[in-house]
Amino acid sequence: MNEDLPMNRIIMSILAATFLAVVSSGFAASGGPTHIVVYTISTIPVTVPRNLAAITMVINLDRIPAIEEQIARNLHRMLPGERPEAAKRCITVALQNELKNIWQALIRIRQDNITHLPAIILDDRAVWFGSDLRRAVTMYRGWQKTEVGK
Repeated sequence: MNEDLPMNRIIMSILAATFLAVVSSGFAASGGPTHIVVYTISTIPVTVPRNLAAITMVINLDRIPAIEEQIARNLHRMLPGERPEAAKRCITVALQNELKNIWQALIRIRQDNITHLPAIILDDRAVWFGSDLRRAVTMYRGWQKTEVGK
């Protein structure tokens, strides 16, 4: 019986991934977005519903100081010559990607003149200001229906 447990977990993860793919494609087919980017800060969290998780990326713009602090946490105890190499070891691929996403988001916000947060970007076509992701998607669907009808 214990031998079946890992296989059951594998099967369940495949089913879950398939379900997310079907749900995501359903949004696209019904005029919903195919990808969503949320720009926010940690004091204004945006809740992502499960059915939108596969197509949504949330970028907390105020994470840069926390990441810098995480990297620098123990550097002050080291000799100055050791610090650059130690800092490189602290920067994981995940942190690099997060920093890259934040800096790209800051540039985009500036280029697109986004003046309020949270800002929800739907398919790079529409912006919703606010933290209600479900409402943003509902409004986007309505807008898509009027656009298709033209």
